[in-house]
Amino acid sequence: MKLITQEEADAHQAAVVRGGVRGLLTGACVAIPTFTTAYYKTTYYRTLPLPLKAFGVVIVLVPSMIISAEKAGTDFEKAQWRGSGQDELNAIELRERRKWESMNREEQIKSWAKDHQYSLVGGAWAVAMVGSFGFVWRRPGLTTVQKLINARIIAQTLTIGLMLGAMALTYVDPEHTPPKEPDHSWADMLERDATDKERAEREQAREKLLKAHEKFREGQKASAKVVA
Repeated sequence: MKLITQEEADAHQAAVVRGGVRGLLTGACVAIPTFTTAYYKTTYYRTLPLPLKAFGVVIVLVPSMIISAEKAGTDFEKAQWRGSGQDELNAIELRERRKWESMNREEQIKSWAKDHQYSLVGGAWAVAMVGSFGFVWRRPGLTTVQKLINARIIAQTLTIGLMLGAMALTYVDPEHTPPKEPDHSWADMLERDATDKERAEREQAREKLLKAHEKFREGQKASAKVVA
């Protein structure tokens, strides 16, 4: 296991911060025009309380910042791989791409949903919160506290349903779920290293043989001159 240096840790941290700032700016470029347009074009949006408007901005900016920062950190880590590690990453990526191409449309949708189930639940939760607040806020005869409680209950109910759906995607029909392929990455890397070592040894032996052959020919030429 390779121990990272302080410089590498600082570089990783800088990459994560840059990714977070980039995601924050991207979210702001989406949120500011959207909510500004809603403010000037929609009377209903202007009547919403300030905390709810701020919440709408936050649920756009924060996920965008976190996702972008995490992706920047992952990309930085992948860029540091060299030699056998990089070869193994390329091999894994190739296997995943071939597996994806061999699936039909339904299998691709299920596979994508399984891989991104937490993102789907989180995004659906944010949409459910905003939708429930907007739905409840239009109901007359309720106080602000009652509206907040009702909106929270509706959002929690929808979130629980989404989580159950995500669990169903993971655990439903286990008999038809193909077994997970064992991870032979370390074995593959060791085998590749051994192959590279053998290839290098063969090259060295070949070079030594060529040098010996050249010396032999030079010796033959020298002997022929002496005889002549």
